[in-house]
Amino acid sequence: MDRFEALNLFMTVADLKSFSRAAEQLYLPRSTVSTTIKRLEQRLKVPLLHRTTRRVELTPEGHAFYRQSHEVLAALARTESMFHTDLQQVKGRIRVDMTSTTAQNTIIPALPAFLNAYPEVRVEIGSADRHLDLIHDGIDCAIRAGWGQESGLKSRHIGDMPLVNCVSPAYTDTYGMPQRLADLDRHYVIDYVQHFGAAPEGFEYFDGKKYKIRKMQSLVTVNTIQGYKSACLAGLGICQIPVIAVQEALQEGTLVAVLADYPAQSMPLRWVYPYTQQIPCRVRVFMDWFQPLLEKHLQKVCTDSKS
Repeated sequence: MDRFEALNLFMTVADLKSFSRAAEQLYLPRSTVSTTIKRLEQRLKVPLLHRTTRRVELTPEGHAFYRQSHEVLAALARTESMFHTDLQQVKGRIRVDMTSTTAQNTIIPALPAFLNAYPEVRVEIGSADRHLDLIHDGIDCAIRAGWGQESGLKSRHIGDMPLVNCVSPAYTDTYGMPQRLADLDRHYVIDYVQHFGAAPEGFEYFDGKKYKIRKMQSLVTVNTIQGYKSACLAGLGICQIPVIAVQEALQEGTLVAVLADYPAQSMPLRWVYPYTQQIPCRVRVFMDWFQPLLEKHLQKVCTDSKS
């Protein structure tokens, strides 16, 4: 293993805080990872990592070496990219996380064409509504919805998803059809939170000048988009959900749009990826290839939602 590979291995162990996870991500035997780190420490004559039965942490010397290693590898990647013109040679595994709706409606249907263009690439797709730790979980990039900026991650805007207020026919049979804001005092909203214990927001609407939140009573709180949609279909309240997630249900009539004059703010969709000076070529190619497809899909959703 050359010195650049050893630096990359060291940084992977440091990022994942685990020899085993690093070995799995790099497709190497754990013994190779352990031996490489040991030889690196012997050559530098300093300990780089504290090892315990549960976790691996950087020593003060390890932190300094990590920063320098990052700069060296980023400079090498920039230099190599100057001469990298044959994208057909892109190879390796890409691990990406996104919602199941995005995976099913946009990414997976287009994967055959992508893999045909880049036959040496392998793609692992995970679908989690909760925000995973990209570095700890060894994820190259993710598609996220929302406004928050996460520490250690960069982002690239894809587009904006319109939201729709909707209920099921079963809900209106029980509670009636809400037609104006004042009606919400006798209606229920389905609360959506990323983590249980977080304060639910209520019903969001635009008053002509700015977006506001109206507190409402609620029967149920969920923490996944699928659970949010299912609760609405079950007649448990009003939901404010991306049109892309309920388009089919609205067309079939299993959900009904309400309060069209009071939409919630459109939700930005973006790529997020670990903060490095150079995105790995295989990841950059994946993001660039799917960016226009995602933009086109969002535009179609926006058009359909207005028609």
